[in-house]
Amino acid sequence: MRLAAIAAFVALVGPAALQDREGPTPAARFAERREAERLAQSADVRAMRVATERLLALWNEEARRELPDGSLALAAANGLVHCGRLAEAIPLFELAYDGGWDARYELAYALAQLHAQASQPDDALRWLERSLAHRWVDRPGIANDAAFATLRDAPATAARFRELAGQADTAQLSRDDGWRLDLDHYAAEVRRMCANPEAPHMRPEFAAALASLRGRVAELGDAAIALELQKITVLLGDGHSTIYMVGTPRLALPVLPITTYFFAEGLFVVDSGVGGRGPGAELIGHEIVSIGGMRAAELLAALAPYVSRDNAMGVRWLGPLFLRSPVVLRAIGAIGPESPLDRVTLSVRAPGEAVRDVTLAVQPFAQRDAGSPRLAAPPGTAPGAAPLWLARPHEPFWFEERPDRSLLYVQVNEIGDAAKQTLEGFAAEVRETLRESGLLNLVLDLRQNSGGNNFLVAPLVRLVAWFEEDAPEHRVFVVTGRKTFSACQNLVNRLERNTRVTIVGEPSSSKPNFTGESTELLLPWSGLRGSISSRWWQDSFPEDARPFIAPHLRVDLRAADWIANHDPVLAAIEEAIAADG
Repeated sequence: MRLAAIAAFVALVGPAALQDREGPTPAARFAERREAERLAQSADVRAMRVATERLLALWNEEARRELPDGSLALAAANGLVHCGRLAEAIPLFELAYDGGWDARYELAYALAQLHAQASQPDDALRWLERSLAHRWVDRPGIANDAAFATLRDAPATAARFRELAGQADTAQLSRDDGWRLDLDHYAAEVRRMCANPEAPHMRPEFAAALASLRGRVAELGDAAIALELQKITVLLGDGHSTIYMVGTPRLALPVLPITTYFFAEGLFVVDSGVGGRGPGAELIGHEIVSIGGMRAAELLAALAPYVSRDNAMGVRWLGPLFLRSPVVLRAIGAIGPESPLDRVTLSVRAPGEAVRDVTLAVQPFAQRDAGSPRLAAPPGTAPGAAPLWLARPHEPFWFEERPDRSLLYVQVNEIGDAAKQTLEGFAAEVRETLRESGLLNLVLDLRQNSGGNNFLVAPLVRLVAWFEEDAPEHRVFVVTGRKTFSACQNLVNRLERNTRVTIVGEPSSSKPNFTGESTELLLPWSGLRGSISSRWWQDSFPEDARPFIAPHLRVDLRAADWIANHDPVLAAIEEAIAADG
């Protein structure tokens, strides 16, 4: 009888009226929340304040549920920070931290900042320490963070703050004691940061190598100590953990004025200075037959203990950086222990000519020498003559239509947003071009892409999946190479698992599952910088131990191809397209 009465009432007043009595629908509430989250970050101060109040009200309602959504508390907390209501934001950030609603190292760091700005130094130091325990990635940056000005300047907190920031008073240290301080700091940072699940930093050989280096500080030169520390870092077993062999005010690390590349035929000079100018420019295109009697294959093998990597392809990619250093050449036996380090003799051969010896003087390390090697077209290449993959290597992403092959060529050189366009916006532009053009083939070239922000790869995965499903005759070719690394490997992983792409080119320099994340390591005395990988990316299935995702169509680059501005990878793709009709 009661159910019948309720049914009659609903029929009389209608569902909408009943809903009005109960409040907004779940869909309406969701839309309200999304709009409030957007406005809470806006430049419109009034709208921001109103939105933050609404987020707080929504959270207060949500908090009464049995399983409340802590991300709503975090959204309200961020709105409060934008409104300058820091004290009210703190408990909501703490709730998000306790529930794991965002990366704990970031939440703990934000709480340290908020407590410092709220004149609560003890709580600020406690949260800063907790953030470090969660592998905060930029310890050197703590010292200059404006939020911690009071901690840095107040006598009661300055010493503890400097300790947490990884700073040390090195002014009165001797050279040997300074290096020992650096090695102790390095060991502590490795223990704090290393995320390799196999824990290589806990193995006896790692501790023994560090202890041995500490005992030899007095007998080794500064550059040799830096190189030995890099050799120890290689024991951590990943490509992101490394010591940057870059000079500092206390440490000179000069380099040869040439850049080399391991092609299929051997080791060749590919650049000198900027745009092929400067000392050594006449050697571009020459093969380095040997250095100190060591041929290319021997040099490649000898470099392996000094090059941080996920797999052997990483030595081909990064080895040329190390070959520029005379200290490295001495360590691997390419130059003798008594040979001067201010010049190096190479045995070289120009195409079609006899082998000859040339001696190159080293030069100070310049900013242009920093970063991972990126192959460009041969210097002097006429405009428009470079192959597509070398035509615009410094642009984050771009595309070009090739209607003669019913192909859209897309190059993504960075997993990140550009100044004028997001990666998501670029993917949408590519999609619209494919829709309007009717092209049947998509080439996604990742050969120049060493990573970026892993959380930005989804639009590219959706683009490829859409194109494949849009028509059965659509084909996608993904090009990988030795520079395909880190977040770009994550992209390749997801394309392999979720689409039917054909992978072409060289193997990448990353594993499907890898220890990653570039962090900030600063040694207080020498000023050497580096990175200790702090995250384990299990982006494939748990038992995936492959060293790389093998290309379906393996194509290696020859020096003759590079000199002739020929891309054998695109040629192989065009041949495959033609074979399919």
